[in-house]
Amino acid sequence: MIGSLIFSIIQIVFLADRAEGGAGNAAVFGLFTVLFGSISLLNAHSESKTERIIAVAGFACGLLCAFLSGTRSAWLVMPFNFVILFWYLRGQELPKVSKSIKIALAVLIVAVVATAGMKVKERYQALEIDISQLDEKPNEISSLKARLLLWEGGIKAFLQAPLIGHGPQNRMDKVNSALNMPAGKEMSFTHVHNGFLNAAVDGGIVGLLGVFVLLAAPLIAAWRKSPGPGREIAIAISLLLVTSYVITGMFGIMFGHDATDAVFIYLTIVLCWIAGESAYLSIPQIAEQAETDKVVLSERTS
Repeated sequence: MIGSLIFSIIQIVFLADRAEGGAGNAAVFGLFTVLFGSISLLNAHSESKTERIIAVAGFACGLLCAFLSGTRSAWLVMPFNFVILFWYLRGQELPKVSKSIKIALAVLIVAVVATAGMKVKERYQALEIDISQLDEKPNEISSLKARLLLWEGGIKAFLQAPLIGHGPQNRMDKVNSALNMPAGKEMSFTHVHNGFLNAAVDGGIVGLLGVFVLLAAPLIAAWRKSPGPGREIAIAISLLLVTSYVITGMFGIMFGHDATDAVFIYLTIVLCWIAGESAYLSIPQIAEQAETDKVVLSERTS
């Protein structure tokens, strides 16, 4: 997130109105920033001062990147992620921070608030214009009008084949056909900007059930672990993952995108790997444990 913020600032200043951070798409970048920025803060209780600083900096930079991306659906994720983070850090004795770190944190908070105010105002004005154009210029396809049309066409296409859908290769053809758009005015998007509706058009009720099972996988993997610190951090990551995907996926793409698919699969594998009873260890503690193991192994082989 720290590296992404540097990339995002360069993009905003020289290249584009919305940061993409190397994700190739501002909406996908917005999803990743709220997700990985929130995961970063899970390290706030580390015994390592360096890790604590990186945790808070990563969280703050993630929020800044989310606002610079201009992804409004990612902003909706933030309150839910704050609740999850509060639950995870509840009752834990967080290490004390020095005066210099408090000043740095205050600067970060001011930067987040200032950036948020600027981008929220900008995107709110864009939304306001789109809403007014629905009545004033009904023939113009604004960002909001396009989404409303996609959702309408998606629902109609789903109802035409509610059990098994039309297949992803026929998705937009069926949506455009359902909308009965004039020649040359068909929607050129690759998806209907709603992950659940996307699955419904592609695979009908069967496709929808598949998405629900996929989203449940990380939650079940975390919940079924043995009680302990590992289980708590696994539950926190799974909640952050599913919440981020569901909320942003209601207004954009969820699955069927190379980057979003890879991140979801990777984090689910990590969640399955974490042992529920394993203690939280900072990097220095892991290194110290590794040195101890090395000594024991050398004694056994000598």
